[in-house]
Amino acid sequence: MKELEFTHESLSVKYKFKPRKYDCRHLIVVFSGFGATSEFTYDFENALQDCPANVLWIKDDFGDHCSYYALKNNTFEPENAVQKLISFFLDSLELEKHQCTLAGFSKGGSAALYHGIKYNYTNIVSTVPQMNIATYVIQNWPQTALNMLGDYKPDEPQPFDSALPNLLKSDRNLGKNIYLLTSEADIQYPTEIEPFKGDFVKYSNFNFFLSQSVLVRAHNQVTSHHSSLLIAIFYSLASNIAPRYGYCELKGDGIDDSKKTDIGSPILQLKAFSIKDGRLFVAGVGILKHVPADTWKDVKFKLCLVNTDNSETIQVELAKDNRPSLTREFYSESFTSYDKSWFCTLKHEGIDLATVPTGSYQCHLRILMSGYDCTISLSTPTASSYSNDSKSVTISSSSEGAFIRILDNSNATQANVQG
Repeated sequence: MKELEFTHESLSVKYKFKPRKYDCRHLIVVFSGFGATSEFTYDFENALQDCPANVLWIKDDFGDHCSYYALKNNTFEPENAVQKLISFFLDSLELEKHQCTLAGFSKGGSAALYHGIKYNYTNIVSTVPQMNIATYVIQNWPQTALNMLGDYKPDEPQPFDSALPNLLKSDRNLGKNIYLLTSEADIQYPTEIEPFKGDFVKYSNFNFFLSQSVLVRAHNQVTSHHSSLLIAIFYSLASNIAPRYGYCELKGDGIDDSKKTDIGSPILQLKAFSIKDGRLFVAGVGILKHVPADTWKDVKFKLCLVNTDNSETIQVELAKDNRPSLTREFYSESFTSYDKSWFCTLKHEGIDLATVPTGSYQCHLRILMSGYDCTISLSTPTASSYSNDSKSVTISSSSEGAFIRILDNSNATQANVQG
């Protein structure tokens, strides 16, 4: 989707917009959290493509850093510009505020509550929000804090900390439909949710979802794990029907080691295996079923190159990466942490094949994990090659696995020069 811009006074607001399907009369406004690789992102951009409602994604990009859709240099220019943009779309679509949902996740969840309560929108969907916004950004996002608060003194009380809590306490428009998703596994829960739970119960349709899934272990896992629930709420609100859930504990499996089968059996997914500029790049997932890979010391990966002529083996130690999403992706039967089950080359720089003698090698992955030692043949559907004056390298694959063939070009080059 194309990113567009809306200008209010001197401030530009970046956004994306998806028009409705059919005769749906509803607008969903999405406020985003911090991105995984940068501050900026558009949350739920793919997930809401098929939603029948009009969807407006607003980017929190004001001054090269985020603003919580509210504050820049201690002025409320972003807040005013965001409201003008939403009002523009409501007017253009001939919709009222009760036909609009403000939704957001983490930082965006704070913005959905802030704008929704302050400007009296009927429908608010918020996941893992921060209530003490100023303190949170000072401690965790210092550049965002400077962008929002200007020349602040970190040791002094921050007035903007009370902005959202005061709005919540003083709100007398209680006919709102508020959906709040959180988890006690979120490190922010004791300071950002627990002290404020009681202030929400006054609303006529307040819905509190407490995730208790064993697969939700951190702040950034709450929203993604329960995306299907959120999508269901969005689709219902898109039809201007506000579901009533009340207080809900979202439970799944407990931890039961007796349900675990095939312990130690390998699961391998090779995601990269190619040659570039004389270096071998390899990456993927290496799991021994129900064998924990929770800490760095739990697991080692080695690339084994077995010479097809004399069976001599060269072992190259691989690096690991922390990817908690693997625990959820490969969940079966009962909980096991596979967080450190991603292998790759050190610093993602590849393996210098100039250090490998000429010959033909079958490639294997050796996994050493919590006392287990398993070697698996690698297989790749793609072939690649590289050649320079000294060596030629080719990757090929057969039913037996992946092979690397390294040939010495120096003799041929020398012969051509002599000839």
